[in-house]
Amino acid sequence: ANPNNLLGGTFSWNNNKNTSIIEVNKAGLYIVTATFSPCKPVVDSVQVLMQNCDCNMYMPNAFSPNHDNLNETIKPIMECYPLPIEYEFSIFNRWGQKVFTTSNPDESWDGRFKNAEQEMGTYDYLISYKRVLADKKIIQKGDISLLR
Repeated sequence: ANPNNLLGGTFSWNNNKNTSIIEVNKAGLYIVTATFSPCKPVVDSVQVLMQNCDCNMYMPNAFSPNHDNLNETIKPIMECYPLPIEYEFSIFNRWGQKVFTTSNPDESWDGRFKNAEQEMGTYDYLISYKRVLADKKIIQKGDISLLR
């Protein structure tokens, strides 16, 4: 058989498809039997693993940086794999001044701005990111309470 002339072969997949290329949308073992006359059939397989590529962000609504080692910092809780790209997490005080920002998903706010503890109250947050396989930027915003 001429390896440059694969047209004219027949294909049979274990998911009842009969094309040379198939599209899959679930995990599993996919087996194909390809026949090119006058050669014997050839069987091959591929194991497809799927991952949840959704990205869910949850923001706690309060924290208490009062040095009791409980809830000392705040950051989004991420259920993302892989980690998001173009990530930014920012905190603003009641006058709209940015008191914290980071592009590191592991970094959290400790309730300080310019090394000074910020007063108790409500602060706004803004989270923006992209999922790895998506073009659209996702923006989440809301408020948190700083308690002492």
